Amino acid sequence: MLFIFFPSQWGFVWYIEIQMQIPPACYFNLTEEDFDRYPVLREMLNEMEEKNKTSVHRELNWKEGEEIYKYMCRRIDQEMGGGCGGIFFMYKGCCYRVRFAAT
Repeated sequence: MLFIFFPSQWGFVWYIEIQMQIPPACYFNLTEEDFDRYPVLREMLNEMEEKNKTSVHRELNWKEGEEIYKYMCRRIDQEMGGGCGGIFFMYKGCCYRVRFAAT
């Protein structure tokens, strides 16, 4: 489930969580180009792998969080036609769910 609140752009932050997931019917493949564009995603997945975690979260500034959120929504809509009930991606044979919140 996605929880997003948009009270104002000033002074607020985004939270992103990546969690390992059983593959659903709808997902997109995360690429090295995505990591070049959004290095925080690589950092989060590396942390999961290095520390053997099943989930990790970060606080992002408003601009970066909003940009990643919009990009991932566009990818799932373009590649899966929307209606997926969340944002899911595959990377290195594992499926991950991404959740965003803004405060």
